[in-house]
Amino acid sequence: MKKLLVFLAIILVTNGATYFLTRESADRNEPVAEIDGEPIAFDTWMMYLETHYGKEALEALITEEITEKISAEENIDINERIIDLEVMRMHTLYGQLPENQVAQKEALWRDNIQSRLLMERLLTREVSVSDADIDAYYQEHQKDFNFSRWIELSEIEVASKGVADTIYQALEDGADFHALAREYATTEEMLETGGYLGFYSDDSTFLTEDYKSRVNLLDAYSYSEPFRNGSGYSIVYLGRDLPAVTLSLADVRDYIRTELAIEQLAYLPDAQTLWEAHDVEWIY
Repeated sequence: MKKLLVFLAIILVTNGATYFLTRESADRNEPVAEIDGEPIAFDTWMMYLETHYGKEALEALITEEITEKISAEENIDINERIIDLEVMRMHTLYGQLPENQVAQKEALWRDNIQSRLLMERLLTREVSVSDADIDAYYQEHQKDFNFSRWIELSEIEVASKGVADTIYQALEDGADFHALAREYATTEEMLETGGYLGFYSDDSTFLTEDYKSRVNLLDAYSYSEPFRNGSGYSIVYLGRDLPAVTLSLADVRDYIRTELAIEQLAYLPDAQTLWEAHDVEWIY
């Protein structure tokens, strides 16, 4: 939970600072919100962020800088494929995400994951873990290091081919898929979700082989032509297409060593122990 709070704090403070820096000076005098006509001032918002999240966020940023410095000095790095695996899992947990936000969100996840794994590695580097224990852990947990392909789907389902063709033409003319799903919704669920179905693994039994074969013809962020689906007609939209990731023992040896070291310690040492060899001055 603490890791999550620190992560959110960094996002809040960083986003607040970015917002502050990119707004025109005149705009900073405008309220950031209003409640029944009563404004919340920009400075009030920034003070709230600093008061509630400032210390934790600054501590996390200092730790991140020190972690990167020590890692460079000791030639310690994280296998990119471990980060790939965790990023793929983050995608499936995050839920719906507009195409224009995917790259930015993934970059944020990658930075956060790398920083966390480096910090854990440094905090446990003095703990002894045998190769035999690492090998045994991998054999027991091998499935945890395999990620099958997952696809993100949305669907518009209507009763007649004529309506399906009308929707398809609207898509060809540039209409938004999820807006059309709400406009032509035949169920409450379709109205609420905009046709969003979520993620399905490549081996999901919830999708028919015919349905999968149609999806497999699509590129990410594209839609199918109308097709017969049960008693009606469907148009399916493929969002994110997450590739399979399979990690070998060599890929995860250092990662497993860290996990087993944390188990030996029973808890992870305070991140500020990494500060001890450095001259750190901060405002708190």
